[in-house]
Amino acid sequence: MASQVSASRASPDADPSETLRRYFWDNDTGNYQQRCGRAKMERYDLPTSARHYNMSRDAAFDLRGHDKAEVLTVVPPVAGGTAMILDLCMAPGGFALTTLANNCDNAKYMGVTLPRDQGGQKHWIGSRHYCKVDIQYIDINTLVAVTGLTQAGIPMDHPDAPRFRFDQPFLTRKFGLVFCDGQVPRFQEERGIYREVTTVIRYLTSQLVFALQRIRAGGTLLVLLPRLDNWTSAQILCTVRKFAKVRLFKSKCPKSPWARRGTFFLVAEGVDTENPEAQGAVEGFKRTWRRATFEMAEVRSEGDPSECRALTNVALSGDNVDEVLASFGPELVEMAKSLWKRQLDALRERDSRRWNGVLEGDRRLW
Repeated sequence: MASQVSASRASPDADPSETLRRYFWDNDTGNYQQRCGRAKMERYDLPTSARHYNMSRDAAFDLRGHDKAEVLTVVPPVAGGTAMILDLCMAPGGFALTTLANNCDNAKYMGVTLPRDQGGQKHWIGSRHYCKVDIQYIDINTLVAVTGLTQAGIPMDHPDAPRFRFDQPFLTRKFGLVFCDGQVPRFQEERGIYREVTTVIRYLTSQLVFALQRIRAGGTLLVLLPRLDNWTSAQILCTVRKFAKVRLFKSKCPKSPWARRGTFFLVAEGVDTENPEAQGAVEGFKRTWRRATFEMAEVRSEGDPSECRALTNVALSGDNVDEVLASFGPELVEMAKSLWKRQLDALRERDSRRWNGVLEGDRRLW
């Protein structure tokens, strides 16, 4: 099974992703631009980290303006209480500072971020905000207790066994707003096929488990996801919509690098933490993390990488492709149209001459 969901199977009239696919995957220049963009963001020197901070800050401003500040505003559970915010990939801090500025003086921002010596970014949060911010420098993939495991359940010969931790940060807190960013910095220590292929799905599922265990009833969850026709993204949307009100967000600014890329934010509002679907999703994410962490660890760099890459097709939602498309496909395409339109506009802005050739006669949706 391919790791992408074909939008045309859900929409027989048109495939609005085809134009983007031709540009990025069938066009050498498009591939080159995509690779260059990734290479710039993965080179985590200070100038690049500063650019990343500006990008995240601009995206937060755009989100705040788009929703008239409602999404980034956390209402304390009681009058005069503390507005609690959790960020699971905090550095470089653009979302943190924008969200703090958008909330009351007694807001508290707690974050988890990868240590610098493991490939994490510098955060740009000034000292005047330190009283409102609590940062834990942790690789969230090492918090095995989050998935219900104990030390007795860890194989001693596992390649990450010395790095695993059994504490659970912020477990007693409940947050009104939670950010998840499943993106994996590639500027990390050398790793074999096991880590190279499974780290993405492990980061995403561990962050979702961590977030759903700590978000308060009625809270808001923001998750940065890859392309919308990606099988994992489709499953996450299909799953989360069962216990929250879901919509999608992408930067409106054509000059924003985030607008040109396929990534987008899932905005889940009114999360019903007591819903059996939410509790079932948490257990499913835990199982996926354990499978990716332990079953696939047997494949080393000299092994067959296809065994690990099969995880990209894992049924996170508990359904297969046909079931997801039958129940959610048409709704997914409708949700996606505005995102695809914004990405096309941003790409036109970036390189209008090349787009003239790619888009000639392609006006099916706009």
